[in-house]
Amino acid sequence: MFDRLKGNREVKDLFRRMLARGRVANALIFVGEEGVGKRTFAIELAAALNCHARTPSGEACNQCSACRRIMQWPTEEETDKQIIWSGHPDVGLIQPVGRRIVVEQARELAREVKNAQGQSRDGGHRRHRG
Repeated sequence: MFDRLKGNREVKDLFRRMLARGRVANALIFVGEEGVGKRTFAIELAAALNCHARTPSGEACNQCSACRRIMQWPTEEETDKQIIWSGHPDVGLIQPVGRRIVVEQARELAREVKNAQGQSRDGGHRRHRG
């Protein structure tokens, strides 16, 4: 999974260690210049966290239903919202306003997550964390 991401060896190693230990921070912020792979890294990590058949190193299988749904994103024409959601109910991205994410966007994400149904890694449904 992380092998297909270019560069950023230290970040990939950190993610692998977090996943192998089952200890991932409750919030991560991906920062960097445009084009360095922030979005791709975030999606790959989301796939690993939601995967139904993780590899022994904790990485996503990229074949189970959760992985396939996470890789489904709306077309460019459908992304005029502040938050865009993948095909998986637990995985969405905040769209920056210009080059920034503003507080109201984070609040909107919190509202949507609080009111949404999610699907747990074991296939059951759960209420999203609030």
